[in-house]
Amino acid sequence: MGKIHQHMCSVCGTLWEHCHESYGRFRDHICESCGYLELMVYKPGDPPMGPADFPQAVVNFLNVLNDSDDSARTAAAFSLGRLGAEPDRAVPALAWTAIWDTHLAARQAAVEGLRRFGFETCRQTAGYLWTSISTAIFSDKQATWDGQTDAGSPSIAE
Repeated sequence: MGKIHQHMCSVCGTLWEHCHESYGRFRDHICESCGYLELMVYKPGDPPMGPADFPQAVVNFLNVLNDSDDSARTAAAFSLGRLGAEPDRAVPALAWTAIWDTHLAARQAAVEGLRRFGFETCRQTAGYLWTSISTAIFSDKQATWDGQTDAGSPSIAE
């Protein structure tokens, strides 16, 4: 067994460790307590993840959304929504995942992530995907784009 390192969940504070050979195995980086994808190595005494770390965290989560592991994509979608940073990059990726990911749990995590970002942020940042997500995710709102709803949207997370 190789060298060991630790992770501390940025959301719930759970601490776990694994060997360095887990690099790139995203399943090993999912907090078993809350499902957050923790990619930062914990070093006692270092400050917790903060706003200066958010851009890199978003890049990391976006990369994991393309992973072949369903649980890794689910955790990445959940984590993007939980982090709530960089909506110009995160919202379109979450919208795509909510519509087209092959795994139901990943689609559901993406929908929840979009809801965390909120109606107005999603409307402003989802781009061409807005019409596909607006009525399905924000049906309780007056979800329109240029005054028109998209009745032909694909079914999301069903």
